[in-house]
Amino acid sequence: MDAGECMAIWLRESDVEKLATMEMAIEAIEQAFKFQGEQKADTAPRRRCRLQRGMLHVMSASLPVLGYAGLKSYCSVDGIKKFMVLLYGGDGQLAALIEGEKLGKLRTGAATAVATKFMARQDSSTLGIFGTGSQARYQVQAVCAVRPIDTVIAYSRNGENRERFCREMSEKLGIKVKPASAPEEAVRDMDIIVTATTSSEPVFKGEWLSQGTHINATGSNSLSRQEI
Repeated sequence: MDAGECMAIWLRESDVEKLATMEMAIEAIEQAFKFQGEQKADTAPRRRCRLQRGMLHVMSASLPVLGYAGLKSYCSVDGIKKFMVLLYGGDGQLAALIEGEKLGKLRTGAATAVATKFMARQDSSTLGIFGTGSQARYQVQAVCAVRPIDTVIAYSRNGENRERFCREMSEKLGIKVKPASAPEEAVRDMDIIVTATTSSEPVFKGEWLSQGTHINATGSNSLSRQEI
């Protein structure tokens, strides 16, 4: 190794689990959005390359004011995904290699938290969530970090998953998390709604919404998806 060179940090999912919190992610994402609004950050649209049985996804960005650039990439093949984050310093040297599944879920949840913080009513106390997978867990945690949520109504197509999700999140957050037997129950009279699904068609009807309800639509990241 040449003088002045440093070895890159290597973080596994277990390391990220120990080191990163939702509160840290929210603070970082809010600052990143501010930098982007001030044109101090540069981001590139997601790029996809087809594989025989899947897809390679790459997202990149740079933050010159902090002296870093990086990318997240993952392959989705036969339903299996492996996320990696590469972070480079301003000198072009690799600064960190991070397994990125939990980091990505924290980031997505944090983006929802920042949007909710600045756009949802201050006294919002009810949340409707569509989807009960792993990302939905981070979404609920994120919203609860910025608003005084006391009731969550969850809907997904799989009743067993709904019940498990509600039990686990109620225990984790210490609030009421109840399963909805129909989509409308997760929309009517809700202050905030989050969609975290892979649905190719809208998951609820606009006529069910109340005046002033804030919506975070997180799952539609390709042309084949349309949650709302």
